Amino acid sequence: MKRTISLLFFFALIITIGAPPVVENPTKDKPQPASKDNDTSDDVLDNLEYGRYLKEVVEILESDPEFKKKIENASTDDIRSGNIAEHLSLVQHHIRTQLDEAKQREMTRLRDFVGQKVRNLNGKYLLFFLSFFGRLSFSTNQVP
Repeated sequence: MKRTISLLFFFALIITIGAPPVVENPTKDKPQPASKDNDTSDDVLDNLEYGRYLKEVVEILESDPEFKKKIENASTDDIRSGNIAEHLSLVQHHIRTQLDEAKQREMTRLRDFVGQKVRNLNGKYLLFFLSFFGRLSFSTNQVP
């Protein structure tokens, strides 16, 4: 009798340990896949900090008729991979100047943004930030 109870207890223990895990409800709060419509990509582009800059660059490039033809004839893979940039040397000089000016404005905006972030940091985080980006050559436990 004692042996039977021991075996039953042992098998119950094995069954309990070997039981499959509890599966949560698969339909509960299932994220919806993102659609790949142009409207959605435009919304994402608008939400980006540099969305204005990207739109400005596209408008400048499309103002050159020859480059606009190359963009229209290029595949989306060439545009996304950056292979279309090989044709930038063929862009007119004034278009190139406009692109340089737009880039300078964006770089100034980014520098101002980083400067404001650094001003908002305090103490230990500031030392970490500066040492991480190479402005300081000491660790956070040393005093400059």
